[in-house]
Amino acid sequence: MTAAGFLILPLGWQQRREVQQILVEMRTGSPPQASWRVRGNLRGGAVQYRTLVESGGSGGEEHVLQVWRARPDGYLWLEQTIQSEWGRPDFELGWQILNSVNTL
Repeated sequence: MTAAGFLILPLGWQQRREVQQILVEMRTGSPPQASWRVRGNLRGGAVQYRTLVESGGSGGEEHVLQVWRARPDGYLWLEQTIQSEWGRPDFELGWQILNSVNTL
């Protein structure tokens, strides 16, 4: 758990050489103002998202999905990080989780 949400780590994460995690939080204040893509097929309507690629270590590049949805008291934030030697992941688990928690 975090102060504003939860962090999901894979079973055995301490022994893995690649990073995989999903952070889900309710954040206060204004959502990010950068240019983001829109995805509208989730329950409850559209969300704003972007993907980033960062240099990684022996497990490959770090691929990051950042998603937010405006809420009356702030915004819902999901950030999924996957380190991969095999190219860009589909972030399917992150999208499934967001689709499940977007009505909070």
